[in-house]
Amino acid sequence: MQAAIERLLADHPGLRITQVATTVDFTHEQYEGSMQMLYEGALLALSDAQRHMTRREPASKGRALSKAIMIIDGGLKASLDIKAGGELGDHLGALYDYMCNRLLHANLHNRPEIIEEVRQLLVELRGAWEQIDPAGVSLPAYGRDKSAPPPSAAVMALPA
Repeated sequence: MQAAIERLLADHPGLRITQVATTVDFTHEQYEGSMQMLYEGALLALSDAQRHMTRREPASKGRALSKAIMIIDGGLKASLDIKAGGELGDHLGALYDYMCNRLLHANLHNRPEIIEEVRQLLVELRGAWEQIDPAGVSLPAYGRDKSAPPPSAAVMALPA
């Protein structure tokens, strides 16, 4: 992700990218609740970005899209256990990368339809997550063993 941002900055000298979060805190929520919060946070950030794009508020649009990217990359993708997830984990990680790249493109070119594309993907993934029966699948240790550390979730605060 950092390499993509550096390429964008090199290609567009007038572009300003503000990092919205630099730390990740442990959450004390259950794994399922944490995932729901991440999906909801990303979807809310995309809604904000669409609204700011419509209102022609580029700074606010950029902050909202940056927040969505941080949630997708630093929260959803970071929570993947590729070793346990195998090919599915690899594909999901690639999908999260695709979403982040599309949102960067949407920001640069003011393309609300791209934001909508990513929003639809997140809605589908959230729906699939909601359909998982925790009793029927093997969750990572922190999903069942309360003594194990909980998953991490990106904490982001943007100035109003």
